[in-house]
Amino acid sequence: MKRFISALISTALILLIFTSCSGSGNGSSSNASSVEPEQQIKLPANITQSQFKLDGSTACIPLAAALTEAVMGTPADKALESLEFTTTIDCLKSLAERKATLVLTYESEDLNNPPVEIEKYAISRDGLVFLTNISNNIKGITTEQARDIYAGKIKNWKEVGGEDKAIAAFQRQPESGSGVMLEKLVMKGTKLAEIPKGEIINEMGFLLQTLGNAEADLGSNAGALGYSVYYYVKNMYANENVRLLDIDGVAPSNATIASGEYPLTNEIYAVIRADEPQDSPIRQLVSWLQGAEGKSLIEKAGYVKLEK
Repeated sequence: MKRFISALISTALILLIFTSCSGSGNGSSSNASSVEPEQQIKLPANITQSQFKLDGSTACIPLAAALTEAVMGTPADKALESLEFTTTIDCLKSLAERKATLVLTYESEDLNNPPVEIEKYAISRDGLVFLTNISNNIKGITTEQARDIYAGKIKNWKEVGGEDKAIAAFQRQPESGSGVMLEKLVMKGTKLAEIPKGEIINEMGFLLQTLGNAEADLGSNAGALGYSVYYYVKNMYANENVRLLDIDGVAPSNATIASGEYPLTNEIYAVIRADEPQDSPIRQLVSWLQGAEGKSLIEKAGYVKLEK
């Protein structure tokens, strides 16, 4: 995780635009129920460092940094340095163990079977994207083709209109955010093909590095395929040698993900413990994230703003 944060400090200084995120409005919510877009809720003025403990998915780190800057007044680069996210796989454990009070996360198995009773609130949306090396002449595939590739039914790019070249379909851990999204949005109960251990990628950064390097450690990857979440690929680990594939004829973008035109989308959640006191600053903060100013912060950080 230290590796991710170091990279973010050098590539995510755009977070310096968040210089005025404090809000004005008619008071704060006593719970985390949905807030109308036009309603603005003040940031909790009485939140302390011990109360403000964040964890979550790797791709939520820039959002967490922006939130840290807005709430605690921490400069953007210092906010990035202060974050120690345990990733989608373990962040709810931090919530259960009270190491975190607020989790910003993608879909995960734990969200449906959490280690502690939780409340989750959709605050943004992202897309599952499929990636290949820029040397691959394929520009897009269908959801059905992606399913067949990862089920082991399609094994050569010529079967989807490409060159006569074997497909090396890299996988993430099943319990990772993108792994859960693959199962939910693409596989839909179809069993994943068993693949060599070397084609299971533990870190998204290494996946992008591998797909973008035709002579990487795992051999020539011009025929490789992988998947990740859109925000991470476009904003956190951009690689000019990696191509994002159209899915069902639609290119992934903030606009197509926001509208739902892009077919493989899922929400990003703010998650708190269910036993969080009703008048706590953390509940106020979640309500603020759902209001106009919170949505503005989310959008400025490069994420998709939910209209409702």
